[in-house]
Amino acid sequence: MSRRHVLALLLPAVLLGSALSAPPATATVNPGSIAGRVTTLVDAPLRGIRVEVVFNRGFGDEVVGQDLTDSRGRYRVDDLQENDFYKVRFVDPDGAYASEYYDDALGTTDGDWVPVTRYEVTRGANAVLEPASSISGRLTDAAGKPLPGVQVLLYVSPGLNGYILAREGGSTDADGRYTIDRLPAATYHLEFSSHSTVALECWLDQPSLFTSTPLPIGVGQQVTGLDVVVGAPDPPVVLPPAPVVNRVAPSVEGTPRVGRRLTAHAGRWTPVSVALTFQWYADGRPIAGATHRRLRLTEHQRGKHLLVLVTARAPGYSDTEAVSARTDRVRR
Repeated sequence: MSRRHVLALLLPAVLLGSALSAPPATATVNPGSIAGRVTTLVDAPLRGIRVEVVFNRGFGDEVVGQDLTDSRGRYRVDDLQENDFYKVRFVDPDGAYASEYYDDALGTTDGDWVPVTRYEVTRGANAVLEPASSISGRLTDAAGKPLPGVQVLLYVSPGLNGYILAREGGSTDADGRYTIDRLPAATYHLEFSSHSTVALECWLDQPSLFTSTPLPIGVGQQVTGLDVVVGAPDPPVVLPPAPVVNRVAPSVEGTPRVGRRLTAHAGRWTPVSVALTFQWYADGRPIAGATHRRLRLTEHQRGKHLLVLVTARAPGYSDTEAVSARTDRVRR
């Protein structure tokens, strides 16, 4: 856990006839802090997530502070200099959950700035992490020899703004193999490059990102066999089905009071025709038997936040889950 600092009490002093205030002598030089909470999709706390505060001094990102989340999913990173341009990264050391930047960003380029003020705690830099996906494959030349030391890069395309670097996947090993893990669900564009030739190739058999074949990855999918032959046609690849896409998040209608009834709205999906299932949660735990659109609230839910998880299925697609925003605490 990170060290906790007591906010400085302003001590009156008289200097040249003016009343001044100053932090106590025990205060650190840079006591600004960033704090938040990390949870799963259903609002269950995640313990042991490494939270890194990142700052770019012009020559790459530097981790200037970090903490591990506690049993309630909470963290606090102290001893940060006053600055408006920090970014916060969330990493699961065990690799079970996808990495991301605040706020719900794939990479540092599209992450939100988090400001820090001296002697204050910037709160609310929260994250909701999803089960991690991964991709792996092997690079060879036209003669079948492995290509070691080739950099693997993943991009996403937000539309008119061009391509955003989502992940630097490191370099291929001595046998030409690569793996990129801790990935969130997204549609990626895959590039293989070297210092000598810049872009060797993009997925699939394409010369640039602009013509590359999109690679859709669903939540928790482990995609293997993404092999590339530089200078010759790539071998055929069997990809997992594309995931169902949630266009509008589910929502909950009703007053959260004991004896009242809540109604779940499923949101919107692509394809339009999907089979839907529901599961209600209270403070991150599933409510037994609560698998319908409507839920009558009982004393068991009093004092808790509720949300509904909707799972969408369609032939030829992989399943996708989405959740509503959580309700206010249930009152009597």
